[in-house]
Amino acid sequence: MVSIEYSIVESVPPAEKFCELRKRAGLSPKSVEVAKRALPHTVYGVSVVNNQDNSIVGMGRIVGDRYLALTIVDVAVFPEHQKKGLGKLIMETLMTYIKANVTRDCYITLMADGDAKFLYEKYGFITGLPISLGMYYSHPKQ
Repeated sequence: MVSIEYSIVESVPPAEKFCELRKRAGLSPKSVEVAKRALPHTVYGVSVVNNQDNSIVGMGRIVGDRYLALTIVDVAVFPEHQKKGLGKLIMETLMTYIKANVTRDCYITLMADGDAKFLYEKYGFITGLPISLGMYYSHPKQ
């Protein structure tokens, strides 16, 4: 159960905070310059705010074409704020948006790292196997 010390805001964090959240939550790091270009193209995004100091401590986004394909990405919470139900709060908010705005024609995906799969299963996400296998392209290092 999330306490009243947190609230959800329907917006993505600024690029600098976005990059900090990804890194500290254990997601792959991204450059601030690229984040500044990418974040305005978010279909729907949320930030979790610590009401005690008004700081952003978590986030989640939906990206895609809005009609045929959407992907949930960047679900992250600072380590010191984890285990307080904030991941569930983010997912509930993202799923509320999806249920209200997306038709059955839309394919909704996400990539689950480690034990995050247990969180996502609570919202109806299942592994694609044996029907399909999620894959990603690992860009060669430059």
